[in-house]
Amino acid sequence: MGNPFSKRGIITKIVEAVPGGGLITSPIHALAGNPREAAQAAIGGLTSATSAIAGAAATGGIGVTATMLGILTNAAREALIDELKVTPEKKKTITANMKSGNYNKAAEILLNDGSEKLAANSRQLSAESGGQRCLKTEHDTYLRAYDSEWKVDQANGPPKAWENWYVEDWKGKVVFKAIHSPGRFLRAHPNGVVDLVDRPQAWEIWTPFKNDDDSWSFLSVHGQWLSAQGDGKVCTMEKCLSSERFWLERW
Repeated sequence: MGNPFSKRGIITKIVEAVPGGGLITSPIHALAGNPREAAQAAIGGLTSATSAIAGAAATGGIGVTATMLGILTNAAREALIDELKVTPEKKKTITANMKSGNYNKAAEILLNDGSEKLAANSRQLSAESGGQRCLKTEHDTYLRAYDSEWKVDQANGPPKAWENWYVEDWKGKVVFKAIHSPGRFLRAHPNGVVDLVDRPQAWEIWTPFKNDDDSWSFLSVHGQWLSAQGDGKVCTMEKCLSSERFWLERW
């Protein structure tokens, strides 16, 4: 699923379909360079409209969303609300507010609904990714946790004991616990370093996202993605590309 704010994204398409809409697409195209929340929602398997609403919330909140609703045709608004799959009761309230010109209230309802969907989606993904797992990379290697050092790197397959992890479901987030005892947990530093620590706190919490090819990507609390580099290094990166995808195998 692509970025909804890109030149081919749903929001840009809708806006450009409006007479004179080209005058306001420049800021939307500008958002395409860094729509982190929108990208996260899209990679999480939600509809592009939900992704767009999440991106609007991240970049400008109710005001941006209200402006977007205000310039759309009635048909475009209807299409957007239908894709968001809000309940009939919410749809009725949103439509009534838009008809009366209260786009801020309509935007508030849409944003709240989108936030609820994102939260539910995160809980589902964390549960699905949890359990006894090996993390396979695009290089056919596996994430390895050391026993005598606070170190993590990659090992060639097939996976052995040090490549076994417990992926703990934290209700929308996950924590990676190595097989070693006492416990060792995967930690992300703000500077991109990834290592191990003896107890899970904020830096050890990751948000899971499932990709279209059944691989998984994991976002740190610092807004960077768990990455397995071609040289065997494990770190975090700003962008979610092929090295930031992992296949979860049971052990």
